[in-house]
Amino acid sequence: MHVVVYLDVLFGVNLLMNGIVLACMKLCLREKTTWLRWLIASFMGAILYCIAFFSPFQKNHFGYGLYFILVAAVMIKIAFFVKGWKKWVTYIGIQYVIAGILGGLINGIYYGWRIKTPIQTAWMAGMGRTYQEPKIIDFLITVFITSFIFYFSSRFFYRKKQRDDGRYQAFLRLGRQTGTVKALLDTGNSLTEPVSHTPVIIGDLTGLRELFDKEEQKQIKEFYKTGFYTGEKKIRLIPYHAVGVKTGILISYLMDEVVLWKEEESIIRKKGVYLAVSPICISSDGSYQLLLHPGVLS
Repeated sequence: MHVVVYLDVLFGVNLLMNGIVLACMKLCLREKTTWLRWLIASFMGAILYCIAFFSPFQKNHFGYGLYFILVAAVMIKIAFFVKGWKKWVTYIGIQYVIAGILGGLINGIYYGWRIKTPIQTAWMAGMGRTYQEPKIIDFLITVFITSFIFYFSSRFFYRKKQRDDGRYQAFLRLGRQTGTVKALLDTGNSLTEPVSHTPVIIGDLTGLRELFDKEEQKQIKEFYKTGFYTGEKKIRLIPYHAVGVKTGILISYLMDEVVLWKEEESIIRKKGVYLAVSPICISSDGSYQLLLHPGVLS
């Protein structure tokens, strides 16, 4: 039995799959690369695969497997220019995992089309046609669907991880008053106290009820309505800019202690951090009551 292999098809399929695998690696690892490096790496991988396909050492499974590990290493080096053998080995393993996942999805979707169900058989018979095997266009559609699924799945899990990584529990102490709230790391928060340039964290009055008694809450609300404050606590007025707001003033307090922690992670303790109180809720769904300045975590 003779098997006919078209070199151009073999090269094209490998070029396509190499490009998709490298693109998925870039997405998952958040690595930086250029379109040119990505294309050269995919092209080189396709050439090396075609060489291996026609090489005489195919029967040597150990040498054949070692060769493809070398191909993966070359592609990674070109695409991402990794430094250090540990990172290199890790990326090779990740490449094989992603390739395995994509291969499983493609096979599952592609060969699922080839199952002759009673409905397909009846429909084909009614049209006077025989059941046709999928062609190259079916393969390309399958690859597109698989890439679509992988892309949005990766983005979903990355965003979930990013969202979870930025969540903290926060304990606040101001004089004798204490409170515990949920906090979110806001990388876009660059607000600092103008004189000392101390990082400023922002909380909403509704979520900070434990930290302020009823009289202080009343004074804060009165300040944002009239601009006057007659409370007993020392405050600092901090100017700010925001989208849709040219300028504004936030009432703030110098905290005696701020403690941040996560599950199974070390505790971060800070003193001398300013807490600005917003008159409106900072979270639309109420999932957090405090926005953290990145400087507080350092």
